[in-house]
Amino acid sequence: AGIPLVFFNREPVREDIFRSEGVYYEGSNAKQSALLQADLIAQAMEKDPDTIDRNGDGIIEFAMLEGESNHQDTLIRSEWVLKGLEMHGIRTEKIVSSVANWEKNQAKVVVGQWLLEFGDDIELIISNNDDMVLGAVEALKAENCGNIQVVGIDGVDEVRRLVEEGSVLGTVLCDTQLHAKALLDFIEALTIVPEKWGELPLEDERYYMIPLSTITK
Repeated sequence: AGIPLVFFNREPVREDIFRSEGVYYEGSNAKQSALLQADLIAQAMEKDPDTIDRNGDGIIEFAMLEGESNHQDTLIRSEWVLKGLEMHGIRTEKIVSSVANWEKNQAKVVVGQWLLEFGDDIELIISNNDDMVLGAVEALKAENCGNIQVVGIDGVDEVRRLVEEGSVLGTVLCDTQLHAKALLDFIEALTIVPEKWGELPLEDERYYMIPLSTITK
């Protein structure tokens, strides 16, 4: 029917974007978000190793909160944060990982179960997004486990406040206002002012990518 389709925030595989004309994506680079997450962990380790590596063995014993099972963003973020830590020369050991489908309440249940099974063996919780961070923090506070560090991706306001108060080590900011502006740019160029199409900063003529940055205390 010639109707444009714009995906946003959670990226389809590249083959689907190029399956036909008029398919676009607006969002941020999942690999970059994971590498930035690794950067903020590495910076914390360099500044004060005891903050994360509580047992002093030179290895970060971590747990991973994963988004939707087999979703591209989940797979990329989970893989590349560990590759990023490896690039920094940081040794890691996975204690456990679980899918919590990007959701706060599921993450709270998952982390509560982890604490029963693994307790202080976990030094760091790496979360694929910030909603799951919120659930993790609630579970940690309920069990008085404030010494377990947590990192996320998104930069939502609630997590930024937790970073400032010291309950979360850091997160990667995906600026929602920039995302909203990009979607409005698509709407304008596709439906209202076609002459503005050439002004869109598209990569490969299909991707409108938003830059990322880290947030730490």
